[in-house]
Amino acid sequence: MKRLLKPRAYLLAGLLMACQSQPDVPQSLASEAQGADASASARSDLSAPPKEQIRIPATLRGPKGTRRPDAVRWAVPLDPTSPTRGSGDDALVTLILFEDLESPFSRHLYPTLERLFEEYKHPLRLSYRHLPLPHNKHARTFAHAAHCAHEQGRFWALRDALMTATSTELPPLLENVQLDMVAYTRCMGSSAPERRVNADAQAAQRASVGGTPVLFVNGRKSAGSISYTDLNALVEEERLKALERAKAQSQAESRGRLYDVITKNGRTRSVLAPVPTPVAEIPVATLGDANRLVSMKVWLDLSHHDQRQSLKALIDVARDDKSVSLEVFALPDKPANIKGWRARLSCAKSQGKEWPMLEAATAATRHSAGHPMEHVDHDEDHHDTPDPLDTIVERVGLDTSGCAPKPPQGATFNAPTLLVNGRRYDGSLGWGPAALRRLRALVAPSP
Repeated sequence: MKRLLKPRAYLLAGLLMACQSQPDVPQSLASEAQGADASASARSDLSAPPKEQIRIPATLRGPKGTRRPDAVRWAVPLDPTSPTRGSGDDALVTLILFEDLESPFSRHLYPTLERLFEEYKHPLRLSYRHLPLPHNKHARTFAHAAHCAHEQGRFWALRDALMTATSTELPPLLENVQLDMVAYTRCMGSSAPERRVNADAQAAQRASVGGTPVLFVNGRKSAGSISYTDLNALVEEERLKALERAKAQSQAESRGRLYDVITKNGRTRSVLAPVPTPVAEIPVATLGDANRLVSMKVWLDLSHHDQRQSLKALIDVARDDKSVSLEVFALPDKPANIKGWRARLSCAKSQGKEWPMLEAATAATRHSAGHPMEHVDHDEDHHDTPDPLDTIVERVGLDTSGCAPKPPQGATFNAPTLLVNGRRYDGSLGWGPAALRRLRALVAPSP
């Protein structure tokens, strides 16, 4: 054992002696080395100061973000139910704004947008989306209040007041924009404002928007602040591109579809697992609660016979299958028409008669030659069928004297459109066994 350990002992002794012995270093070189170490240490301290020494107070920071707009396009769909200003379908350039009404950064962009709409010589359209951020205390309340002002046609007036106000007190601003406070209070107590905000939040998620303000110019994203010069140049660039696209379109394609054509192949977040289609509208009727396995949302023009047939098929499935919920939306009535289906259904809902009215609408699909089951999917037989609305109103005993007209509101989709768990299907289902088979195939859970 001693012979085995002896080499290790010699090795350890040699290492100790080497550590204790130091080479002779000239004094001048030692001083230079010490000076270099000190200066290097000083440089290190200057180049990496503690974070707290370079943090700038939030009140002294400039506008958020000055990045150049994205060269790629994003597919941000227009929502006809959102607040919109400008020239509508005549505009070659559409701007979609995601905004927090309490954000100081949104206030930096506000005068730039106002100047653009005042000075730009060509038609523009601006569509608004709410995105209240959680760290802004009053942002969600402001968004709810702005939505209720929108229901009275006063959204832009309240937004102007909020963006220029020096206080976060809301009641004086509401008084200044001359809202009907009874209708406003009723709206704030309903689920409508939260549905609006949630729908806009889903749209923001689809477009990968996480902060405010974010502006999309014909699908090109500009995050944060942007100067008037840069924004004007971007808008003009997109106008010229849209003009060329419009000239290339066939005469049959309307100008109103130009924005959809431009952004059709735009980017969306998570294409393989898309966010459900956001819906902010309040349905005229609901069957089943929102926690059911399958959610169906349908937009119908009930003046059409085939769409009343579709409604019958939808109601049958939702009543037979307790895992399916149904929300019914009506298309907007013609301007200045307070006697259309949507107005009458809204009136019926206020009186608790929306389902009797819808049941009567489905009963008005019977064919003059016999039972409707014998006439499945033959809507060509019904082109001259008169609209039964007045007869239905009388049949359900609807009191129309207290139904005040409301400002015109858009619909999320044209009719007929069906969403099944967020997946969109266009076209009429018809009525009868074939229609029910198609519908049950749609709502059947995936294996």
